[in-house]
Formats: sequence, structure tokens, C-alpha cells
Amino acid sequence: MSDMTKIAMLGIICSSVEDNKVINDIKIQHLGETINAIARKMHSWIVSELNSAWPVVIKKFAEEEMKKINESNYDYIAKLIQKSANDRGPSSFLHQVIILPPWNDIYFKSVCEDYVCQEIVSKARLYITRYNLLGENGLDLFQRNYNANKWMLKNRNTLKAAMERIVDTWSRTIIGTDDILEAIMTEMESSLGTKLVDTSLYRSMVFVYNSAWLEEKCVIPLGFATNKIEDKEAYSIIEYAVNPRPFNAKRFKIIFMI
Repeated sequence: MSDMTKIAMLGIICSSVEDNKVINDIKIQHLGETINAIARKMHSWIVSELNSAWPVVIKKFAEEEMKKINESNYDYIAKLIQKSANDRGPSSFLHQVIILPPWNDIYFKSVCEDYVCQEIVSKARLYITRYNLLGENGLDLFQRNYNANKWMLKNRNTLKAAMERIVDTWSRTIIGTDDILEAIMTEMESSLGTKLVDTSLYRSMVFVYNSAWLEEKCVIPLGFATNKIEDKEAYSIIEYAVNPRPFNAKRFKIIFMI
């Protein structure tokens, strides 16, 4: 933009060489129109480039940051990736980042729509989500986040009770490990009578499970870079830990993202 200013000043200086004031004014007006047209083109190009950053460019830089990851710096890397995504994406979008261990797929379940969520699995399992500050589908972001928080407050106990029912049944019968998360989600949706995610509430969801022989070893390492919208968190978490038999601990965590 500084180069455009130099061009404008040079044009004005050159046009002032002409003695005829009317011609000078016409030249300056024409120069101004030309510069405005260039500025509009530049703005359009910049916006287009920022829009095209999702998801390819943002994922590329995230993958570079992931090369430095270990379990002790999940939070730090999550914040680096969040900043990178915010810097490279459109200014109307903000991003949130979840980092989890690179466990087998059977320990994870997610609702991750491409337009607002990307998953990368390498040295860890990464989820990048985003939301539009300008709102979407005719729905104001602040109202959506308020509605989502209100929905969670109303339904948290119902969701936890549904999870406990399935886990208790699973502990006493034989349900395959690869079925347990799906079974819990199905029970939750049946209890609510609605889907767990919705474009008008929480739009993305990550569900993770761990099992270990000893309870103190049954942890779910998590890196999290999040935001607030008008002092309300742009996410919600439901956790459940159980030790139904001696030396057979289980832990579940569901993260809902705006």
C-alpha cells in the first residue's frame, strides 16, 4: 500500500507540470479513480487468498508445527497452530485447536465437517475448528454461542446419565471396544431426541476414550487453544471416569466446539 501512495504522489507531481488547471484536475481525478480501482482489486485478491488458506495452507503450517510435538508441549503447540491459523485465514474467522495422543482410531469419534473442522493424524491427533465472527446461515455468532451454552446447561446431566448407562452395561457385558463410543453417542441422541451437534449450536465434536490397568495411568493428555465469545467459552467438555472392576480403569471425554 505504501507503493501505491508513492505512485499517487508521483502522479500528482507529474500532473502539476501542466499549466491548465482544468486539465490538471481531470488528470488528478483520473489518477484517483485508477488508484481506487487498483486498491479494490488488491483487497479482493487478498480476501480471496485468505479464504483459500482453508484448509490446505493452514493444514500445511500445522503439520510443520506438529513435527516439534511431544506429550509435554501439547498446549504450547496448540497455541502456535491457533495463532498460525488466525494469521493466515480470513479475518472474520477465529480458530480453536485440540491436540490428543496418536492412539488407534477405535479410541476416537468425531463430528468434523470439512468447512469448519480439519483432522490431522501424525505424531499426535490434531483437530482445528473455526467459526465465523460475522455469523452464518442468518444466525448471529453471539446468539449461537449463548444458545449452545444454554443447551449444555440444560442437557449436561442427561448426557452424563446416558454415558453412564452405556459404560455400566459395557462393564458387565461384552461390547467391542470399537463399538463403545458409537453406542454412547447413540444413547445420548436417543435421550435428547436430537443430534449432538447442530449448525445453530455446537457444530463440531471430538469424543475420546482411554483404558488402563491402573486408575492413575488412565489419563487423556490434551492440548487446547480456545477462545471466549462475550466472556462465554466457545466450547464445552463432558468427562466421565469409572473403575468398574479392580485394575481396569476407563476415562471418557467429549469436547463440543462452536
